[in-house]
Amino acid sequence: MKKIVCGPENVKAFNGQMKELVPEFHALAKQLHAAGLINGLRGATLELPPFTEQTATEQPKESRYCKECGHWHIPLQCTKQEATA
Repeated sequence: MKKIVCGPENVKAFNGQMKELVPEFHALAKQLHAAGLINGLRGATLELPPFTEQTATEQPKESRYCKECGHWHIPLQCTKQEATA
């Protein structure tokens, strides 16, 4: 995993990477800076791809939306033998 930390020596490179990887955050940071709410992103760290060790062959876990609570849940398998749902 490669990381890039924003500093005076690499502002252009950092901004370019941030705009490419997380354009919505780049736009927000730009607006906050223009409004005077932040001085900049000095010290901010970007983790460059690959973000995880996850392989492309891994399948997403099955989940179901609960209408009662409004959350997504992963169905659990019963570990008892001869159990029925």
